Amino acid sequence: MDFCDSTEFSRFKDDFFTHVEYGKLLGAVNKMITIIKNLLKKTADPFSSNSTKFLSSANASRNTTAENAKRQKNTPAEYQLHPRLEIREDGDTRVLIDNRNGSITACNLTAWTVLNSLRKGATAEQLTDVLCSKFQVSSDQAKTDISGFFNHLNSMGCLQEVD
Repeated sequence: MDFCDSTEFSRFKDDFFTHVEYGKLLGAVNKMITIIKNLLKKTADPFSSNSTKFLSSANASRNTTAENAKRQKNTPAEYQLHPRLEIREDGDTRVLIDNRNGSITACNLTAWTVLNSLRKGATAEQLTDVLCSKFQVSSDQAKTDISGFFNHLNSMGCLQEVD
């Protein structure tokens, strides 16, 4: 009997791929937990009036004269997602897709709320207000969450300032 044609192989194959997919999911969850822990340790502050220090050097070097003038007036910087990114929702599944490298990141409801606001463009203060009203958290907690999330997005080159 040929092993590849047997029903046993078919069951093994299905079980194997189920375990592999579960292993990938578990690995992704563990990676996200590690990322979140690392984000909580970072100190960049998107709420500061001189927000250029927050953006990566590649993004910061693209600042225009208008952006510099806005910053000199102490107008809060407005951020948006990089155009290469897509956010998609299907039922309870929410993902951030990076079309440059093909990565897909699962999003919880808080991240999804922030990403939707960033798709349109928002300041860190506006995002704080959104989190406070939608999730009934303190302003300090929302600022901490936004700072950590901004650090994560910035480390992946996902943020840019709105002109």
